[in-house]
Amino acid sequence: MQVASFTALGFRGTADFVIACFDVNDVIVSAIFFVTSTPFKFKHFVQIVENFDRIDARISPILVEQIRKRSNIFVKVLVTFLPTLYVLDLFMWGKNNWEGLNNYFAFYIMYSIVVVHELQYWHIMTMMYARILGLNKTLRDYFKNKTGFCEHEILVVTQSFNSINDSVEEINKCFSYSTTTIIFSCYIHLVISPYQLFVVVSSTETSLFNYVYLLWISLHIMRVLTIVEVCQKCENENRKTRSLVYQLLLCKLNEKVKNMVRVLFFLVTTRKILFSAYALPKINRRLIISILSSISTYWMILMQSTSRTIQVV
Repeated sequence: MQVASFTALGFRGTADFVIACFDVNDVIVSAIFFVTSTPFKFKHFVQIVENFDRIDARISPILVEQIRKRSNIFVKVLVTFLPTLYVLDLFMWGKNNWEGLNNYFAFYIMYSIVVVHELQYWHIMTMMYARILGLNKTLRDYFKNKTGFCEHEILVVTQSFNSINDSVEEINKCFSYSTTTIIFSCYIHLVISPYQLFVVVSSTETSLFNYVYLLWISLHIMRVLTIVEVCQKCENENRKTRSLVYQLLLCKLNEKVKNMVRVLFFLVTTRKILFSAYALPKINRRLIISILSSISTYWMILMQSTSRTIQVV
């Protein structure tokens, strides 16, 4: 990005330029990493698909059509939102939009690559969620069956649960570094973008297009929530699985089926579905609280630094 463009928006100090450049370089590094690491994920993709096929052969995922419609709507909204944001961003950076497009086209492409890679993770996790829902529905249907439980039914649930856990482990391996990179990238942007908005608004040359930073902030928040919420939903359904198996354990069953249920209960309590990534042992809503508390600390530091810079100027 051109120094003149930063200066026109109100960036003056050395710290401002370093922060703004770090904001851009983070996207570039993330995009390059995602592109270069994709070929090494093929073996994990194969294992994930095979595990999904094993699950589908035993139980049927539910809400498939609803999830497909929601996915299509989500993708369409994103495909509309991103180009609109890029166009408004060009207007913010300067009057000569063709020159701006030439300067920032590579950045927009790389940011799109980052978003597409995140959508890939979200889509796989959504398919995982549908299969956990299917497992819980199968357990509920067994309770409705007044003829009682048979060995085959318990075996199907046990094998399906093992396949779900195997799929989760493969997903964690496949997206270990990628998920950490995505969340760290969003974290950095959520620290930097509000600061950049503050600098721009504090400038004497503020225009309506400078508030495009609010859209960028909204996008970064949505990216974090996209990752965290789908993992949280799977974790919630896994809790329901444990509850259903416990209820099954309390039912009157013959001794052989009872022993199989005990084994199943041991599995669901010891092999908990846990979504993690490199340096992130758990991905759930608690992660949002940690991010917010950490971001607020950095905001205070940056605001104090900006105030001192303004006083010196």
